[in-house]
This record gives sequence, C-alpha cells and structure tokens, in this order.
Amino acid sequence: MPGFRAFNQAYRIKLFGPSIIDITVISAVFMPKMCGDDDEVEVIRRIAAPVLGGIVSATVLALAAIPAVYLLQNREQMT
Repeated sequence: MPGFRAFNQAYRIKLFGPSIIDITVISAVFMPKMCGDDDEVEVIRRIAAPVLGGIVSATVLALAAIPAVYLLQNREQMT
C-alpha cells in the first residue's frame, strides 16, 4: 500500500498541523468569553458559540470525513 502511505503522510503534513493550530487559537480566544458573567459577555456568547461549533465541526470534517471518503473512492488506485 505505498499509495495509501504517501497519501496519509502528505495529508497529515499539509492539513493536520494548521487545523489543530486553528482550533486551539480560536478556542483560546472564545472560551474565556463563553465563561464570563458580564452584560458584555452575553452579546459575545451569542457569537462565540456558533463560531466554536463551526470550527470544531469543520476540523472533524477536514481531518476525518473527507479523507475517509477519498480513500473509499480511490482504494483501487492506492494499492
């Protein structure tokens, strides 16, 4: 399975690192705003919750679902 190994290595290098960095930074920015109790935080909380949900779902989609579909469609070529 040299094709699978090459795909796996290239995918991990190009996408895994930046995706984890993105989710870490965005979570670090919005988590304190989600946990606050001020009146100002109420407005920010309504913005932060969808942003966090979107970035988590986009990361899962990019790191798990898309490669799985690609590998299933191209399994004959990967061998």
